[in-house]
Formats: sequence, structure tokens, C-alpha cells
Amino acid sequence: MSIEISILNDNRTLSNTFVCEHGLSVHVRCGEKSLLLDTGQSDKYVRNAESLGIDIASVDACVISHGHYDHAGGLSYFPKTSDRIPIYIGKNATRKRYSLSSVMLKPNGFPNPDVLNRFDVHCVDGVLKISDEVTLFTLPNVAPRNEHLVVDGADGKLECDTFSDEVFTIIRYEGSTVLFGGCTHHGLEQLFEFCKKQLGVSRLSAFVGGLHLSGRVSEEIENQANIASSLLRVDKWIINHCSGDCAIEYWRNKFGSIPSDGFSGSRVNIG
Repeated sequence: MSIEISILNDNRTLSNTFVCEHGLSVHVRCGEKSLLLDTGQSDKYVRNAESLGIDIASVDACVISHGHYDHAGGLSYFPKTSDRIPIYIGKNATRKRYSLSSVMLKPNGFPNPDVLNRFDVHCVDGVLKISDEVTLFTLPNVAPRNEHLVVDGADGKLECDTFSDEVFTIIRYEGSTVLFGGCTHHGLEQLFEFCKKQLGVSRLSAFVGGLHLSGRVSEEIENQANIASSLLRVDKWIINHCSGDCAIEYWRNKFGSIPSDGFSGSRVNIG
């Protein structure tokens, strides 16, 4: 038995059968259980799921990696069901967030918090095991400072987002271990160190998600790759979304990753 990973949304698409947008959504199946990890920003993940023969309304749970519009916005398009699907989000995931540049302040947070009323909401703050196979966790330290990603502070002034709500997902199934990173705002060093020391992970069958390295210089990309490889062995990298073309190409050359594995419509079996 394997872990089946289907990319329901990425910035790029595998073929014209599928649609894409800036955002991330992943469907995971292991045995009889299935998870929805993030929802992109619109209904595109639902449309791609239909093309792949996946019934989104039947997932056992949904996990939102953090409260940005391109990960949580699609919740408004989740199919209406009579059941309240369990949803797991980090503490303060719905706080107001912004992208800050020299010319504008643009909201980029959770676009419709009221949609959570349709779900059975659970807060993730620390390590939370939700089944024999699935563990969710947040990291104890703040994310590296980013002047362009800000939130409303307690004194009414903008402050850098610490991403205390960033939720990571580990699935252990039939001898395989897969880690889902969302955007990995905390960086691979914090993430992998925690996995090693607190969760007892020494090897990953696969890492799936974004690395938040878009626009970074080559030295920083190389440094992240070296840190990652020194901490954990990763058999397969499926990186996409906010990783950036330069990092994706570097990962392809260094680790043999296949960029199209992370496109909308891609399906990969692990194990």
C-alpha cells in the first residue's frame, strides 16, 4: 500500500486538462483515509479534483497550513455537505495579514473567516496526533523576519508576521514518512531540526510543498539546500508554489526532483 499524493492546485498546470492559480492544495490518500491540505484561493482545487476523480466532500479532514488567502481562500468553495468536516488550523490563523511593498499595503490573509462555521474546527498549537498515521504540529520559534509580510500589532502598528499558526503535517504509513510544508515560512532548518529532535524522524520518503524561496539569491537557495541535506535524508522532493523557479531548478539538479510532480493535476505514489 502507498501514500497517494495528488496536487489539486499549484501555480502551474500539468496539462490543459487542469487549471491553476497562485496557491497550493494537495489531496492525500493512505488506505481508506484521505486528507485535504490547503485549498488554494478559489474553486480551482475542486475542479481539478473532479478531473482526477476525487470527491473532495468525502475527505476525512482538512488542514490549513497558514492563514494566507492562497491557502485558505478556497474553503469558501468547499462542497456543501450535511457533515461538518473536521478542519485543523493554527492559533490566530484568521488574524489580519498584509503584503507590504514600497508602493502599497495589500491584504493577504484569511479572506472569509465565517466559512469556518461550516466545519468542525480544531486549533493546532504544538504537536497534535489526529490518527495513527497523521501528526500535525506547529514550531516553537518564530519564522525568520520578513519585512514584506506583516500583521496588525497589539499597539495598532504593523509588525513582521511570526507565522505562529504555520501547521505542518507528517504522515507515517506502511513504512513511508511524508512531510507537508505548506510554504515553510520557518525555513527548512527549523522544520527539520524539530522533526529530528521532537518527532524522531531521521528520513523522509518525501517532502511536499513550497519553500518560500521565490526571489531569493542563489547563495541563499544553495544554503537552504545544504542545510536540508545535512539534517535529514529526503528520498523525493515535490516542491512547488512559492519555491520559485530558481530554487526548483536547483533542487532538480542537486536532488533529482521532478518539477512537474508539483504541478496542478500531478499524482505521485510514495511507498
